[in-house]
Amino acid sequence: MKKFHKSEDPSRQWQVPAVLLTAGLLIFLLSYSLLLPLRRQKQKLKESNDIVAANLQRQNYGGDESTLSRRKLAEEHLTRKLRDQWTQLTERLAAFSDQRELARSQVDHIDFKVALYEVQKRLKWKSTSVAIGLPAHLGMDEEVDSEEDARELMLQLRAVEKIVDIALDLKIKDIRHVEPLPPLEYPATNGKDVYMEEYPVYISFHGDMNTIYEFFQSVLAEGNACVFRDLRIEKARPDKESILEVDVVVSAILFPKSIDELGVKGVEKAQKILNVSGY
Repeated sequence: MKKFHKSEDPSRQWQVPAVLLTAGLLIFLLSYSLLLPLRRQKQKLKESNDIVAANLQRQNYGGDESTLSRRKLAEEHLTRKLRDQWTQLTERLAAFSDQRELARSQVDHIDFKVALYEVQKRLKWKSTSVAIGLPAHLGMDEEVDSEEDARELMLQLRAVEKIVDIALDLKIKDIRHVEPLPPLEYPATNGKDVYMEEYPVYISFHGDMNTIYEFFQSVLAEGNACVFRDLRIEKARPDKESILEVDVVVSAILFPKSIDELGVKGVEKAQKILNVSGY
């Protein structure tokens, strides 16, 4: 007997290709969604690398070893030039020839009291030998509070000693008053590194115009190099117009740090400030 087969459903013929197509589409979409951020990140990295390479090229960091060697030599030359300029500037403006030692010295209150006694004794002897009156205590008290900075007191004493020595060498008559004023500090970078310290001293005396001129010349001379901060001149006696009363504030300058301690940027900033200030 002859058998008859049912004809196959046409829709079943497309099921397998449809499944394969759907799977392929899902794989493509999944791959695209995962790879697209990676491609974007890769593109950003390439653009960033291109910018860095261009900057390095402009700054002469690119190229062979000879280019880097030339740049290194140029920077070393600039540092040497800056070092020489800073050394000349600080030597010209410094009031103390041993300023580095003074800046680094470890001082306690006993050291200051001993130094004050010795300075008072020496200047008293010197003033007596030239018959010039001198205040007994130089404006500094032997009694020191425990909170007072002994190093600061010592540097104030050295500034007073410097100014009084100049006055006595010029034989200025009647030194009426001497007193150190609060010191000033000048930070170079971030308010931390102090490139200059200033120790002002107030001194009052009698003299004529020639004496005053000689005092100014001596204070500004090499080896002293102090800075005038304030000045008042008036007649001391109505009956003698030539006798003048002089009140002046003179500052002794100290540069406590070298270029190696301040760094190149610190020295460059300090030089700009000093130039603007007229030093």
